[in-house]
Amino acid sequence: IEGIIGKKMSYILIILLPVVAYITMGTFSGPITIIISSFFYISRGLNMVIMKESFNHEIPNKFRNTANSITSLLFRGGFFVLWPAIGFSIDKNGMKPTLVGLGIFFMITGFMSLFFLFKAKEKTC
Repeated sequence: IEGIIGKKMSYILIILLPVVAYITMGTFSGPITIIISSFFYISRGLNMVIMKESFNHEIPNKFRNTANSITSLLFRGGFFVLWPAIGFSIDKNGMKPTLVGLGIFFMITGFMSLFFLFKAKEKTC
């Protein structure tokens, strides 16, 4: 897919698919949400192929294991912090507003990450 739509658009697609899924699931009900929930799996599959390959390509061999371990630790740490907050939000606000909020949160953090990634790449080029 990178060859068809380009690297930047692939990154944007990886961010937008779960954002659309969260917001759709928080806004609508019924069969459409089941179909749209497949966006999570598509995004995850693209992430595993595009982002991991790009990450491993950019990191020198002697640092790759450490970098992958730190990435995994930060990902798990994010779950440790985020999921209790999500549970609290569901208890306080309900499922649908929490899903919309997650969509907005992931859109903001995803595009901020892309901004810093592209900015860092400009400095190294």
